[in-house]
Amino acid sequence: MDKQSEEKDGQCAIHHWSFHRSASTKCCGTCLHAVMPLGEPLGPLRCEAMLKGTHKNTHQGAAVFMHNVCYYWQPKKEKNMKNIALSAVDGSNLYPFDPKRSKISIETIATGLSNICRYGGQVKDFYSVAQHSELVSHIVPLRFAMWGLLHDAAEVWIGDIPAPLRNGMGWIHDSVFYPIDAVESHILDYVAETFGLEPGIPQTVLTVDLEIRSSEQAGFLSPWTPSESYSMFLNRFNELN
Repeated sequence: MDKQSEEKDGQCAIHHWSFHRSASTKCCGTCLHAVMPLGEPLGPLRCEAMLKGTHKNTHQGAAVFMHNVCYYWQPKKEKNMKNIALSAVDGSNLYPFDPKRSKISIETIATGLSNICRYGGQVKDFYSVAQHSELVSHIVPLRFAMWGLLHDAAEVWIGDIPAPLRNGMGWIHDSVFYPIDAVESHILDYVAETFGLEPGIPQTVLTVDLEIRSSEQAGFLSPWTPSESYSMFLNRFNELN
């Protein structure tokens, strides 16, 4: 490596490959994904085969050439993702990657959604996901109202990630990539089973969800406090149930 270049440790934000890079290289080489800081890098491992003229790109991980030298990185080891759990306010655990192990209640969902602000907090006043969901439940046809109320329930497990950031996001374990949309879908299937809904959010709900964004972001609606959102969300659930 060029000794005069600034060397930095990092990790591929998508694949979680750890590496040691110079300022003259871009991202982590072959995958070209964005890099995030890493406290304890695992690499690089210098490819001796390259130096012997017998290099083959067969590394189990990422490989990239820096100044005509091959450096490669091994995937970061993750713990068993099915055991990752969040503590709910009632003392139960929420398992994002194994949602059926969760013991979810409508009160837990109401608590989570009433305390999450929409649009990454980029609104004039706090506007909760619970208030948004309650509104959607009133706009859609009555037969879809419960799905309107619960369409964002997965955010209790994984949070509200603004739409522009979702593309390509996910988690990796044992070299398998779990897209956020797939994780969310499994959670919503569990929500549907728990509350007696047909699997799959109706298209009508998804359409209304998109159509009211401009009004919400512009601040045309009177925002509720988290406690008000919690109460109104539960009231609406009881009405529909």
